[in-house]
Amino acid sequence: MHLPVPHSERCRDNASARSILIPLAVCLVVLSTFFTVSLYEKLTLSTKTIPVTGNVGEITSETVVEQTFTCGDYGLEQTCVNLETYGRTNHGTLTVDLYDEGSTSDEPVQTWNVDVSTLRNEIYRTFEVGERIYDGAQHEYRLVFTSDSEAGDAVSIDTGAAVEGDKLTINGVEANSTICRQLSCRTSIRTFFSDAINLRHTLLYLTVTAATFAALTFALLKRGATPEPPATSKGQTVTEAPTAQKAPGVVAIFLIAWVGLSLMYAVVDPPFRA
Repeated sequence: MHLPVPHSERCRDNASARSILIPLAVCLVVLSTFFTVSLYEKLTLSTKTIPVTGNVGEITSETVVEQTFTCGDYGLEQTCVNLETYGRTNHGTLTVDLYDEGSTSDEPVQTWNVDVSTLRNEIYRTFEVGERIYDGAQHEYRLVFTSDSEAGDAVSIDTGAAVEGDKLTINGVEANSTICRQLSCRTSIRTFFSDAINLRHTLLYLTVTAATFAALTFALLKRGATPEPPATSKGQTVTEAPTAQKAPGVVAIFLIAWVGLSLMYAVVDPPFRA
């Protein structure tokens, strides 16, 4: 003969279940957020830095340095340029203009004015594009560097081996090199998910996450309900409902699958392709 489970014992079981399920739900939110951040970072691509082999010389009030480059299939977010101070504190303003060669406008996309006295030797300076250029696929861009500094009190830009398709000119004369720079470009969600692998992995993770959250919610609601045990007569057997017995197992299956995917996608290098 099976005796009914005392009401006080049921309450203890429910409290114990909530103390476990609620932290797990918090972990679900945290790791899901980590996955989202990891995916967001995958949308930003940066080119490799160019090893230094020389520089363009001092950029004075009589110097104009122009560098062209192509952003590829992505929207330009920023460019980093390796500036040379010659180990001294210089004075003046370095003006950097960014032009879109594919645009019908002669106006620069953006202009930066840099106080050269704040620059450190051979440190990459970041020039962020205020509003990302979304339609910049295969567009050629041009960076123009000018300054009001005087000779002996001006900065320079480090250069490296020439990059195919790019062109560096100093006062109109083409140089067989390129400025040491790193481009950061960002693809769109649509372009990123046009790759079937990215779409498949993302949908799989989101589906398992949603199913796990639903299972946790169901378990919390199910275990949170504490009805009074029914009255029994002598010799009557009281058993738990099958759904109540199966719920913990179902939740465990979803949690194991979700934790495994979280570790693969968030902690380990995600199998996405740029």
